[in-house]
Amino acid sequence: MIINTSHCNFPDKLSVADVEIERVNVFKLLGVHINQSLKWDDHVSAICYKAASRIYFLKQLKRSSVDPDDLYHFYTTVIRPILEYACPVWHSSLTVEHSNRIEAIQKRAFRIIFGSFDYLDFCSRNGLSTLYERRDLLARQFFFQTILNKSSCLNYLLPEERSDRVIGKLRHLSIFKLPHVHTTRSKTSFINYAIDHYI
Repeated sequence: MIINTSHCNFPDKLSVADVEIERVNVFKLLGVHINQSLKWDDHVSAICYKAASRIYFLKQLKRSSVDPDDLYHFYTTVIRPILEYACPVWHSSLTVEHSNRIEAIQKRAFRIIFGSFDYLDFCSRNGLSTLYERRDLLARQFFFQTILNKSSCLNYLLPEERSDRVIGKLRHLSIFKLPHVHTTRSKTSFINYAIDHYI
């Protein structure tokens, strides 16, 4: 895969020791679909398709008069994890359209389990989180519990810390120096997004 966001021309074929390397546009790495433009269209399509295919079993259980509490348990253990897997990697970079496509799966599941209702009002009244809220919470927890942990192998990803002298002079200043970025892709990458939104 040639990961590139510009319009540079690259050779059609690459080879090592006279063996041609297969070129792909999308690659599944540890359950996450990464494409050559570093957008999440393919990953969102894949998880929505997989989760939607399991909605069928939810419908079958509903037709068998399974209790709503058990249906909800089935949803949270069999379907929802598909829509949240590795979300700290991709949550901050989703478009509104991506987020709505994922949320639509939970709306479908809730209609099957609980009947017809206003989705956001129902979640609010019953103490249920939207998938957006859950992804944001999971990303926040990952940042504080893993990235900020000095003993974590991922702690090195953080930018340089500001001195206490500088932080003390300015109100609401982050302890980290956010790098100067010029693209939306950089701004919404996990580390930059987390520093900007969680600290």
